[in-house]
Amino acid sequence: MSSDRRSRRLAFVAHCILNQNVRVAGGAHYPAVIDEVVDALRTHRVGLVQMPCPEFTFAALNRPAGTREDYDTPRFRRHCAKIAGSIADQVDQYAKNGFQVLAVLGIERSPSCGVEQTTTRPDGPNGEAEATSGQGIFIEELQREFDSRHLQVPFKGLDWRRVSKDVEELEGLLPP
Repeated sequence: MSSDRRSRRLAFVAHCILNQNVRVAGGAHYPAVIDEVVDALRTHRVGLVQMPCPEFTFAALNRPAGTREDYDTPRFRRHCAKIAGSIADQVDQYAKNGFQVLAVLGIERSPSCGVEQTTTRPDGPNGEAEATSGQGIFIEELQREFDSRHLQVPFKGLDWRRVSKDVEELEGLLPP
């Protein structure tokens, strides 16, 4: 008789969903984790796989806030592609063994992990960063890697400004 009680359901989540301490100084919106997201996944018995933060692993903790343009370099893309390959290996391994990878969760307005919005530097005189439509560098590389391996996993971006709405949409992706 087996006592294996695994749900066999997973979500791959941006590092800062489970660890706001990795964010740039002044960029954390929660003291530790994004509670609403973790609670929703836990309620639906979904395991969480924390993806590395590409900005932290590339530029360390005390890095300045950056835009998509700041990170869109060949060196950072190679860094993201390496992480993306490792994540795709894990997703592939889970899928081959009967697990469901229900979602990849990114963070909107991130220059790395934005799914539908990233942060860009406008051409105006102030040069302040602003949100714009498009994916972050890491999400682009991850999507490219998934596409090359024919891995079908929905990507969902979360925005702290509308986290309740995003969690409601996320729950639509999750089985009861």
